[in-house]
Amino acid sequence: MVIPDIDWCPSGPVEVATIRVQPAETNLRIGSTLMIEAMPLDARGQLMFCAPPMNLVSTNTSVATVSSAGLVTGVSAGKAFIRAMSGGKSDSAAVTVVSTTLATITIEAPASLLVGQTAQLKLVARDTDGNVITPRSVSWQTDDAALGTVSSAGMFIAVNDGIATVTAVAEQLTAVARIPLTRDAPTRRFRQIATGFQHTCAIVGGGGVPDGTAFCWGDGTVGQLGIGQTGFAREPFSGNTSGVNPSQRSPRRSRTQVSPCSRKSSTTTRPPATTMRTASRKTCDGSSA
Repeated sequence: MVIPDIDWCPSGPVEVATIRVQPAETNLRIGSTLMIEAMPLDARGQLMFCAPPMNLVSTNTSVATVSSAGLVTGVSAGKAFIRAMSGGKSDSAAVTVVSTTLATITIEAPASLLVGQTAQLKLVARDTDGNVITPRSVSWQTDDAALGTVSSAGMFIAVNDGIATVTAVAEQLTAVARIPLTRDAPTRRFRQIATGFQHTCAIVGGGGVPDGTAFCWGDGTVGQLGIGQTGFAREPFSGNTSGVNPSQRSPRRSRTQVSPCSRKSSTTTRPPATTMRTASRKTCDGSSA
């Protein structure tokens, strides 16, 4: 059976609402290249897949040129605009080409990562005037692939716990970033919490505590906190704790047996609901009843 070709685009004219070019402004060194992206959008701001062909041109080819795929190349010092046109709409990106020398490079990396997480590392390159520029080439590597790996685009993956060292090289300049990797979140986080009238419990994880551990605090005079002892806990304690710090709990209440004869005469006793066998007993004055 032959499946006929399907035309996913309508045969009628397609109206483009706007064109968006990214990045809108950038600095480029002589001889360096940069990819720009031109996107046709409809009236709802959504990307159009059936828009007319995109045409990219440079307003000053002696400063910067652009290919049909959006690759911009710095030719000489100056400023040029890369204009994108489709369906009668247009947008442009400002490109400043500089002839300065790459002076410094730094790596922007997260403060820490959990094992299994990924992070896009960013290399920030500046010229002798402090302007952010694009280096001609960048290479990435890690000192130990058993701890973490990094792609040629700077995407880092945490593999094992430890401290990973990532190195970036751009035009004979080197930048190093050290990223702590751990299997446990650095701080405790409350996942769920349930509040009661006199005590509260929460599901906690991270900071050395297994995820899903229950912590309770407040009035635990009858053992409702589940921490192994009775008392009042001012701070959260988990159920696997041996006990509450004595300085953080109130003394255990002791039950006192009260003699019936010590009760006030106004105290009354509710009679039993069923008939029971009675026996003689001593009254408070010593006589039999």
